[in-house]
Amino acid sequence: MAPTDSGSAAGTRLIILLGCASAFALPTLGQEATPSPFDESGFYFGADAGALDYDNACDPHALSCDERAEAWGAFAGYRFGRHFSLELGGLDLGEVHAVYPRVTSTLDVTGDVDGYVLSGLFSLPLSERWQAFTRAGGFRWQAETSSAEFQTTDEDWWAVLGGGLTWHFQPSWQLRFQYLYLDDLGNVDIGRANGQVA
Repeated sequence: MAPTDSGSAAGTRLIILLGCASAFALPTLGQEATPSPFDESGFYFGADAGALDYDNACDPHALSCDERAEAWGAFAGYRFGRHFSLELGGLDLGEVHAVYPRVTSTLDVTGDVDGYVLSGLFSLPLSERWQAFTRAGGFRWQAETSSAEFQTTDEDWWAVLGGGLTWHFQPSWQLRFQYLYLDDLGNVDIGRANGQVA
């Protein structure tokens, strides 16, 4: 996220770390408990929350540059038994702010990214309450870089990959810890980034 002579943002690399992601799952209504909660098919929904760390989000000549921001999201999915799920969610990756020098003043620049994730999950139970999973899909992102001098927006589809662990600590509740890699967000006009969400 950096100003250029044309009033756009220069290409950057962005590393995003999302802290503890929490998921709250609800199996199909009316189902009785089974020996393994991961065997149940049904709809579920949940929320993600955490913090982000940015790497190379600003040009070296920036007077200041945010390195942390909050992130959050919500999702819903359908679990097809023990191993497969399909999930759709919204993800807000927060904002990053920077200040750049001008001849007689400074320029405040803000960049933010959000979007929708559609992915399939493959899961493997590790014990009665723990499960490992991987995911692959697409991220429909919208990004904006703005200041008092310009505003630039763009959107596109990019691949998303990830994985993590699920802890089933109550009959209808889970806590999920996951890592996501969002490849090559942005372009030369708004700034380019790779996102890593954990």
